Amino acid sequence: MSSAPAGEGSLWRHRDFVRYWSANAVDLVGSGVTSVALPLIAVVALHASVWEVSLLAFAERLPPLLFSLPAGALADRYRKRPTMIGATLVSGAALAVVPLADATGRLSLELLFAVALVDATAIVFGSTARISYLPSLLPRARLLEANAHAGAVSSLADSAGAQLGGAVVAVLGAARAVYLDVASYLLCALLLSSIRTPEPTPDRSAKTATLRGEIKDGVL
Repeated sequence: MSSAPAGEGSLWRHRDFVRYWSANAVDLVGSGVTSVALPLIAVVALHASVWEVSLLAFAERLPPLLFSLPAGALADRYRKRPTMIGATLVSGAALAVVPLADATGRLSLELLFAVALVDATAIVFGSTARISYLPSLLPRARLLEANAHAGAVSSLADSAGAQLGGAVVAVLGAARAVYLDVASYLLCALLLSSIRTPEPTPDRSAKTATLRGEIKDGVL
């Protein structure tokens, strides 16, 4: 693959954008597998009730409600690529606990709730940084095209991940299927780490507002 300048030619010739795009795709496919596997683990392995499965779904949806605004404020203050990489590694480490606990007979609903909360929280911070990272990677004139490519892969990879999740769960079992998402997070972190385009350091000297003030401004 040639290394075309960011401002000309196809974005598929821009190596760092392809790495960024591929990291998104791998991450979403792996997460799709987990979206199928975790509820099945709760129902099949732990005999969870409908109420308990609903609580698990709530644990996955609570962090976006709580942390989206702080994640956005922090993304403006700090370099985004380390945040993206760190978030993927946190998610991978959290999910690796599930098959390990299953193998050692220590799997529980409380553990699933905790893993779901940690994973969803890391996803909020990582995805917020990932969205706001593109202007550091590409010139403004290419952002619309890049966002279109990113949106297309989001839809396709999410659907593919859910379908792949059903197949992997049928073959490996729900708990071991989570290893696929762990591997996807590790590959995602590797792809993001391989990006060579320098990311400008945010100018924090111009930020006189406190983090709480920035969050408040985001609400208003």
